[in-house]
Amino acid sequence: PLCNPLKLDYKILGCVNESHLKLVESIIDGICPNYMLTCNPNIDELSLADLTLVVEKRDGRKRRYLFDPRENGLPYVDYSSILHPGDVKVGADLLLSAISGEKGPIRDTLALNAGAGMYLSKKSSSIRKGYHDAQALIESGEALKKLNEWRAFQR
Repeated sequence: PLCNPLKLDYKILGCVNESHLKLVESIIDGICPNYMLTCNPNIDELSLADLTLVVEKRDGRKRRYLFDPRENGLPYVDYSSILHPGDVKVGADLLLSAISGEKGPIRDTLALNAGAGMYLSKKSSSIRKGYHDAQALIESGEALKKLNEWRAFQR
């Protein structure tokens, strides 16, 4: 993800090891003006199960904080409910069901991380607001529509 040939203005990366986070931060700081790095020992993205360490750089301002889904009024998602099922096709079907509107922990986790991207790119005023905005895009069918456009473009 750090070797993308495109000049990106926004990037989100996650890791499960804080020493890796420090290494990624030292690299990304010079190649991307706005980013969010997440670190959680159980999942390489923002978590709805527990605290996630976030290193955020937006508009030249960098800050570190712990993201707490409970303080943000977001639902609890147990890690066991979002584990990869072990089969790529089954996993893809689960993700497609979630983005198609099926409610549940996978959709909630997708919405949280999409919402973080919406916040980072200033489409939403906070990660919490981004979560709700992403849920609305899923509910309206716009998220699935965009996925299908991307799939057609990729052939």
